[in-house]
Amino acid sequence: MKQITFLLILCVILLSASVCDKNDSDKKNAIITQNNTEVSDDNNNNNINNDNNELQFIYSIEEVITKDEIPGTSLGATTDLTFTESGRLFVASGSILYEIIKNSAGTYTTIQIANTNSADHEFSAIVSKGDILYAAVTKSELLHDYMLPVEIELYRIDTTIESDNIHTLIIPGPTYFGTGGMAIDATGNIYLSNTMSLLGQFFLAPAEAAIFKIVPSFDGTTFSATISEWLSSDTTENTPLGIKIHNNNLYFGNGNDLIEIPFNADGTAGEINILATTDKDVNYQQFCIVKNYLVASEVFLEHNNPIWELKDAKITFISLDEQNKGAIINQMIFNPTDTYAFSGIIESKGNLFKNGSLIAAGSTTGGLYELTYDPETLQGVINNTTNNNNTANNNDTANNNDTANNNNTTTLESIQDSWVASQ
Repeated sequence: MKQITFLLILCVILLSASVCDKNDSDKKNAIITQNNTEVSDDNNNNNINNDNNELQFIYSIEEVITKDEIPGTSLGATTDLTFTESGRLFVASGSILYEIIKNSAGTYTTIQIANTNSADHEFSAIVSKGDILYAAVTKSELLHDYMLPVEIELYRIDTTIESDNIHTLIIPGPTYFGTGGMAIDATGNIYLSNTMSLLGQFFLAPAEAAIFKIVPSFDGTTFSATISEWLSSDTTENTPLGIKIHNNNLYFGNGNDLIEIPFNADGTAGEINILATTDKDVNYQQFCIVKNYLVASEVFLEHNNPIWELKDAKITFISLDEQNKGAIINQMIFNPTDTYAFSGIIESKGNLFKNGSLIAAGSTTGGLYELTYDPETLQGVINNTTNNNNTANNNDTANNNDTANNNNTTTLESIQDSWVASQ
């Protein structure tokens, strides 16, 4: 798929890994605690250990749509996903936009909503406002021996009607123009990341805006929009991917940094703040906002010439609370042999999935996953440690923590039993 191929080029040029997935595991469900204790027998995971843990973080992962090629019951490589206000889930996968539905047997399947009918025109980001979907399609061309993004087409899809519900327009932009994420504010303005904001310079093109602002308009028959620069590429050292808006702040992944930018009173971009930084070879991919946490998908790639190999992936809960902003609250960590790299992650809405669960889409190999966790064990596991300290990665200390973990056995087991019984 051309869009995913291009994103892989990003990680080669800037060590800013695109979403890649080498999950070859057939294991579909695991309930895990941080000291590698499994409530089920379906999976093994290396998890965070901390001498000060009082409670181990308990979470599970379940494959709800297989990545295998089974028409109607599988999901290929994905780039993004979104829930509408009414709780319907839509997933972008190559040239096709799918809706995920739950049938009477309690299993999930896919329904095709839109298709560009071209491998060079791929859905790269989607967002919703009410029950209206906005989807960005990136067009790629073979230039300089690479498939490079050159144009974005914006889809407007009214999910409340079944016919004449799709309208499109070409977004005027720079010579090289591709996106990895969109966000929408309370008034309906769309913010679009430009993954080529700096990379165009490698192909003798000028630097362009890192984030564009789009003001869409629809009069019942005609779909139109205005576009303007919201954030200059001069303010970033990398290329933005996922974008979210929360409490008058815009957040985006910028390589191994998570960036926070407040909106000024006139809607322009305020001063940039680095919310969190992780290892240089780790890339913040898509993320979502859950309550007062930013829940981010992190991917670690190792360069084994001539290819990049996925070595680690995790889901990190980062505090947005003013008194503890940027602190790691907890992490879901998976074994390299069972690694999940997610191209999109979002909090569930409506009745499709368990209340409060996270829904994540697999990247290159596809699949859809439901992540559930016990909120009682989310906090208090990692002390107020920022990403820069990398404390959460000390997996080799597992054996040293056996004594500390045993001291908490009664509390941990009682919470495990209660949580598992509720699933």
